[in-house]
Amino acid sequence: SDAGSGIATNPLRSVGVRTWYGQANWERSFGADSGFYLQFYYYRYELIDQYLATLPVDIGGAPRAIDGGSTVDRADLEFQQTVGAGEDLRWIWGASVRSDRAEVPLLFPGTRDLLVQRLFARAEWSPSERILVNVGAMFEDNDITGSDLAPQLGFNFRATPNHTVRLNLSKALRTPTLIENQSAFNVGP
Repeated sequence: SDAGSGIATNPLRSVGVRTWYGQANWERSFGADSGFYLQFYYYRYELIDQYLATLPVDIGGAPRAIDGGSTVDRADLEFQQTVGAGEDLRWIWGASVRSDRAEVPLLFPGTRDLLVQRLFARAEWSPSERILVNVGAMFEDNDITGSDLAPQLGFNFRATPNHTVRLNLSKALRTPTLIENQSAFNVGP
């Protein structure tokens, strides 16, 4: 694709993008309410953007080689188990670990790493065919924001076979990416 505005500090140029993605899942069911799954995925994104530019400090001098590219790798492993505890109760628990690595020469030197670890559990209780109550929490620890707990409480009422009313109260968490955390962004005009 094309990039740049055509001025000396941001010349017109071609930019390349390469991505790789792979995912493997293994699921095992022991019945309607019992089983587990294991999932692994890997993602790589490369932005190739190398060019020569005359910077304001170089007026009258030779253009500088600029590496405006970036490389981001992410690997994630997750395990989840479902355990039925009778006709009206089910437990779900699991854990995951994710490793991110980013290299963005214009924003920071070298590479930056991020490790995210999660542990989660949820109970589903159905006192009748029309009511389902969920209670759960996720604990997350990461290299950027530290440790957080995200509780969740949900109530589902099936008014008719085709209509369900759902009420959910939860705390949402989103760990910033390495690029978001290590750089300054301008949003808006």
